[in-house]
Amino acid sequence: QISHRLYLMVAIPLLLTLVMAINGFMALRNTNAGLKTLYQDRLIPIDQLAEINVLNQMSLADLLYASGNSGDKNSIDGHLRAIKQNQAGIEKIWPEFMASEMTEAEKVLAADHLVQRDAMWKIISQATDAIAAGDVEKSKRLINIDLDKIRPMQEDSIDKLKAYQVTNAETFYQQGAERYESIFLFDLIGTLFGFIVTVGIAI
Repeated sequence: QISHRLYLMVAIPLLLTLVMAINGFMALRNTNAGLKTLYQDRLIPIDQLAEINVLNQMSLADLLYASGNSGDKNSIDGHLRAIKQNQAGIEKIWPEFMASEMTEAEKVLAADHLVQRDAMWKIISQATDAIAAGDVEKSKRLINIDLDKIRPMQEDSIDKLKAYQVTNAETFYQQGAERYESIFLFDLIGTLFGFIVTVGIAI
């Protein structure tokens, strides 16, 4: 009957539109959650690690300057203060970094970095104490021998952690792109199917 055909011609496209709308809404919600995770748990931590790395490097530079300015007390004190400020900055950033959502592998890398960084900063603190006390020979021995041993391991540990963050960020992005493509394909197929069914009923 014509009335049944007209009913189906209206009902089927409406049903397909409703299904596609629900699918699109759910996909957008998942995409929004994914973008939030990408920003909060990947991009911000990458920036925090970079900032920690800069503070580490600045502290090492200040330590070298302080050890080389044995005759200028004001300059030495300025560099030693800068080192303490850098350490305080790192101690403030690190808990914020650890508060992000982490995988088990990431937790292992973070723990390893913390061990290496603490070992490096123990030597830096000993060297700054020696400089403040005027013990130039001890400070140079700590910097040229002990610090040179631990510094590459500390840098390697933070590089691994940053590389892991970047890899995860890329993975999240690729998943988002794949999700978008699947939504587009689903909606396209649904639209074509609805059109074909509607034409078939009309005929």
